[in-house]
Amino acid sequence: HFGSLMPAAMGQCRAEGEAEATPLMPRSMAVADAHGERRRTSAVAYVTKTLAALATVAVVVVVGGDALVNSKGSSNGASTGRAWVVSIGASLAAERAHVADSFSSTSSPVLALQVQTEHYGQVRADNYPWVKGRGVVEPMKTTLLQLEGMDSTAAASAALYTWSIGQYNNQTGEVNPQTMATVTSTGSQLKYVFGLPSTYGVSVSVVDAAGVTLAVHSTEVLCRYVKRELRSLTEDDRDAFLDAAVALWDLDIDTGREKYGDRFTTISEFVLLHAFKSTGDVECDQFHEGTGFMAHHFALTVAFESSLRAVNPAVTVPYWDFTIEGEAIDEAGGSPAMLGDVSPFFSDEWFGSTDENNHIQDSRWAHTAVIVMADLSNSSEKAKMVKDEKFMTNSYGIITAPWNNNADSELARSISSVCGMEPTNKKIPTCSNHFSLLNETDLGEFMLLLPGVGHGPMHVNTGGVYGECEDSMADFYVKWADELALNVTIGPSNELMSDEEMVLVDDADMGDYTVYSKSELFQEKIHLEYFHMYRMLWRSQTCALDGQPLQLQCPDSCDFETPSDECTCTCAGMSGDDWDSDAWLNVQPCMYASNTTQVLMEAILSEDLRKDFVTQLCSTSVQEGQQLESASPLDILFWMIHPVLDRILTAKRLAGSVEGEVIEFNNYGQVTPFTNETWTPYSFYSSDTYTCEGHAASSPVLGNIPLLEWIERQYPTGQGGDMTNIEFYHATDPTRFESVDYIYDHFNWEHC
Repeated sequence: HFGSLMPAAMGQCRAEGEAEATPLMPRSMAVADAHGERRRTSAVAYVTKTLAALATVAVVVVVGGDALVNSKGSSNGASTGRAWVVSIGASLAAERAHVADSFSSTSSPVLALQVQTEHYGQVRADNYPWVKGRGVVEPMKTTLLQLEGMDSTAAASAALYTWSIGQYNNQTGEVNPQTMATVTSTGSQLKYVFGLPSTYGVSVSVVDAAGVTLAVHSTEVLCRYVKRELRSLTEDDRDAFLDAAVALWDLDIDTGREKYGDRFTTISEFVLLHAFKSTGDVECDQFHEGTGFMAHHFALTVAFESSLRAVNPAVTVPYWDFTIEGEAIDEAGGSPAMLGDVSPFFSDEWFGSTDENNHIQDSRWAHTAVIVMADLSNSSEKAKMVKDEKFMTNSYGIITAPWNNNADSELARSISSVCGMEPTNKKIPTCSNHFSLLNETDLGEFMLLLPGVGHGPMHVNTGGVYGECEDSMADFYVKWADELALNVTIGPSNELMSDEEMVLVDDADMGDYTVYSKSELFQEKIHLEYFHMYRMLWRSQTCALDGQPLQLQCPDSCDFETPSDECTCTCAGMSGDDWDSDAWLNVQPCMYASNTTQVLMEAILSEDLRKDFVTQLCSTSVQEGQQLESASPLDILFWMIHPVLDRILTAKRLAGSVEGEVIEFNNYGQVTPFTNETWTPYSFYSSDTYTCEGHAASSPVLGNIPLLEWIERQYPTGQGGDMTNIEFYHATDPTRFESVDYIYDHFNWEHC
């Protein structure tokens, strides 16, 4: 599908401007139309250059002499500082590298090849055991190659450097001659743009003016994508990533695949799959609240990257280390609401700021529209699969959690607000949180802790809960002000102490006791868990006394002209003619996040207060930002907060894999490797008589959305196929040569 866009003169040598080569992936300029939406200019030219990069290895020779010599050895009288680009075919069939253990370097012992990526410097990959001292270069980025170690006499006599670069063939163990480029320069430096990820052989021969050989050096370099923290990207790389990403929102599946090929997946497909696996079955969440979370969400990220590269093969998904924000907030003695102040990413340049209606008001994602099931393309495979399934939409037909009866036509972010209150119990993760994960030695425990400890508060603080509940909760506090103002003393082992008992406690022992107001406990344990309650009222088989699901009942359908407060979900037996004065007792357990919370609240709060709150809960409309529910992939932030979790897992799997090498988590200590990698199948929704699918080692990891080719080829099951959780885990093992075609820029946490 790339053929029609290939330049006609592919493979020919051509002039490319002045001393610095024109960037292979030029920054696209954003302009605004009459509606303020961003549009990328010269799309055809942009795609043509991108696809040309995929099909070629480009060589840029920057010389210091008076003449340029092209790949055929002929002289060209261009002036000093001119550059040439030599393009050669880079066959996908030759992508595979030969075995890692065969690496050798042939030359004088003092010679060495130094490689650096332009703007970023040398890639440090010593923690990856298969690197074995080889240099790492990046696909479609300008790389500086420099021969070092020649003695001063030879260097002064050098007249011509002849460079030969090509991909290894995994079958022959030699450089594939079809990919070989031979280039000459009059200096020891070469600027070169590598093509596809692979292992490349690099040879350089140096002769003097008489043609006498002064030095010969042969070595290998590994070409891999390098994932960097968002803040470290150059402006051009940032824009290339954002421009490629927004194409997934701009195009439907048919248009996208016609333009970019079968590996393009539109955002609606991701949202639909995530929603289907999350709420398609009221009895089970296949993607969350169990050990399946890690594999499923990492596979989603890989599939997202596959789609990005279909648009622009020069980009890779970066990571957002939000513990940088967490540490900044913690050091300032602040709270989660500071996130937007300390982070650069809620801006026009990145992912957008929000207006008073909780809508994204700027950036490429300004006014992102929700996805209506009826509007999906009929040719969408996922749409065909789930068109007749229940629980995929709310009453308005919007793909979202069924309890989120929000009629808003735009994506929402209610930043750091749960029904009008800042979620102070959901602090932005800090270094200590992530270090606790890096210290976990059991894979099963790690998988259970990863969602909550690793990133859960980011979903709460960038999704939020808003709407009618804001006013209803304010009224509730006024109504019950006297009772909630009373104090509660909690002592060792969380036992409650009355005022009379506290009189008997020696002052020296007071350090073991804490005094709270009932209001403080209610806010933390009840109010700020509002979003959990709605999910549990819907999946009430886990908490209702009668063990039945769907205690939260929503209208079958509402048109978009119907306001949310007239299309409200209510609890069974607690509305209209169906009213049952004791129905609240059946669903009361669903308002508690744990058994411990239930015991505490029933001990300190009157029955009248609890009944009033449950009644309010069951009769008030609630709106949630997409980051808090099953449509979360609709928000670009979803795709930014998961890669850092993969980086944590990668660090753990690499820890100890290179003899003598350790990974230090700054001043906290060393990263601890796993001692037990047995897969533990667990779901919150499973029981002795029922198993919630998706969390076993043998469960399908994603379905048939395309993953990256390097991952797919290890467990061939068709494009995407039905690779299992454990197969995906093995296929992405960073300690294995050619398991994945990307690495992380470093494993340093200097801010910690």
